[in-house]
Amino acid sequence: TLIKNLGMGDYSDKASDGKVTRAEFAALLAGALNIDVKTAMQDSPFVDIKKEHPNYGAISGMYLMNIMKGDAKLCFTPNKQITVVEAVKSIVCMLGYEIAAGQNPWPYGYISVAQRLDLLRGIEATDKPLTWDEAVDLLIYSFEVPLMSADYMSDNGFVYSNNSSETLLNRYHD
Repeated sequence: TLIKNLGMGDYSDKASDGKVTRAEFAALLAGALNIDVKTAMQDSPFVDIKKEHPNYGAISGMYLMNIMKGDAKLCFTPNKQITVVEAVKSIVCMLGYEIAAGQNPWPYGYISVAQRLDLLRGIEATDKPLTWDEAVDLLIYSFEVPLMSADYMSDNGFVYSNNSSETLLNRYHD
């Protein structure tokens, strides 16, 4: 599969309708960003995950990049099933569109941005657990989206733009 060919892990042993945990999704996103999870092993604020966890580096990296967060009790809940809406939020942030999504209340801003970017394509953005099929589809669709980035600082804050030719694939997997 594309995911395996990009060096993002082999999830072929997972049932397509099986549910994805938050730790597994963090590992998928780290792979999409081509993060060396061994060097991303910074100290994490989460009290429920130890450095020995197989996805500690991915979780730490996603936290440091402000892509995935924990709860108010500093728990990441790595074994909890991630919901479709949580996954959509994480992908929108990974693509750099968090500022656009944050202009509307949770979760509607993220869903609206995901729809505008054509990330959902038949995936219903709800609080139901994300399946492996949906996770792979979201990831593949995200590879086609132009990345948003802060270009410079003005008197009114950062000025953002997207370079229609720069995507996850050509930035991190070229």
